[in-house]
Amino acid sequence: MCDADVIVVGAGISGLACARELLRKGIHVCVLEASDRVGGRTYSVEMSSQRIDLGGQWIASKAQQPFVQALVKELGLQLHPQHYNGKRILDLQDRQPLEYSTDIPTGIGLRALLAVQFTLWYCTLQARLNIGSAAAKDTSGKLGRFDQHSTADVLEKIAGLSGQVATKALVTAMIRGVFGCEAKELSWLHFLHYIACAGGLERLVTIKKGFQEHTVLGGAQQISERLAKEVRSLGGKLEFNCKVTSVTTEADGVWVACGESKSFRCLRCVFATPPKQLGNVKFAPALPSSRAALHTSVFIGCIIKAVFRYGRPFWRLNGFSGEVVAEATDDEPCFNCYDHCVGDCHMLVCFLNGSPARTWSLRTQDERRQVLLKQLTKWFGPEASHPLEYLEKDWAADEFTGGCPVGCYPPKTLAPHMQALRKPCGRLHWAGTEAAEACQGFMEGAIQAAQRAAREVSGHFSRL
Repeated sequence: MCDADVIVVGAGISGLACARELLRKGIHVCVLEASDRVGGRTYSVEMSSQRIDLGGQWIASKAQQPFVQALVKELGLQLHPQHYNGKRILDLQDRQPLEYSTDIPTGIGLRALLAVQFTLWYCTLQARLNIGSAAAKDTSGKLGRFDQHSTADVLEKIAGLSGQVATKALVTAMIRGVFGCEAKELSWLHFLHYIACAGGLERLVTIKKGFQEHTVLGGAQQISERLAKEVRSLGGKLEFNCKVTSVTTEADGVWVACGESKSFRCLRCVFATPPKQLGNVKFAPALPSSRAALHTSVFIGCIIKAVFRYGRPFWRLNGFSGEVVAEATDDEPCFNCYDHCVGDCHMLVCFLNGSPARTWSLRTQDERRQVLLKQLTKWFGPEASHPLEYLEKDWAADEFTGGCPVGCYPPKTLAPHMQALRKPCGRLHWAGTEAAEACQGFMEGAIQAAQRAAREVSGHFSRL
């Protein structure tokens, strides 16, 4: 007797989207969630009159991210444009903050500017020509050679050719922003594969015509909340506080255990969780070595996201967009800032990513608040030092995700196992944004992977 035809592990966007697709095909589904909420790496909280995001929030255009755009529309949610009009700020340690109004800072000198543009072009070209979004078989050994190097090994050579400190600082900020880690920690192969999945590097770091173009009005967690409601209405089950500890595959089904208190039986199981969170799950029989290695070698980026609310959008009134790119240090840990205004709720959102985030994760919330206010005051003037409210989310301290935004592979760990990224292991299937062929690390990728996993699973039931 099975508790469900399919068990989906993880009640984020990917897990719930997969569950809904299967339920629509008449397949009985139970979703297991380790925490006490849905949403995964999306997390929306109340601030004044608005519900705002402390997790993933941005969505690109329909042309670039069609799956999430279609889902948002289907669920009756509305998008809100990311504000970007006005002057932007570049804050490097060797000079006073610069103001600019283009996608790439123009006050850093022609040589450094050309080096940054060349870096964007070079990385995109390498990704398209050599990698592609699919996990291609490494017949020539080329992927293995890419995997031998860290992203820092390659990008520092490019940046070094310019002889400009600014180029390296911007490249560092780019890696921290996209992955939440340092370039030296990240495989060059993984970096290129991620770019290929996105369709280009510039999309990952720009607002207009990029992946930061829209947010969900009322918070991105609503996507999971509304999916969960549909899952229940279709007869699916959703179990909270069920952290999977072991998975046993038998000839006629799968046993999924959550500690010693609960166990569930199904015919097939879909995992829609960060791969790192599966590293401590005991699989019997053991997973193929390539799949197991994806769980044990991966790490998750480190992000602290902080939001300040003010009585008025003084930065806009002074001609600024609210966007800042900074060369973060332990003393000035914020590397990126955006306007986060919605309606009459006037906000700035600050990001601490990578090494500075790890350092400041060990400090108190009040210490983080104070150091961020110091930076905001430096950029926008004394009015920035008097917020009405402060909220933050330290994703590195979240026991259920272990970090944000995406799983990262160090050098020498990905090439031998790329074929296992999406390949089913018998009755076990893999969803989640890390398993996407397009837009890995984004909500779009989570949905794309969910639909692919649902097709895999439903194909087996159609043959019964």
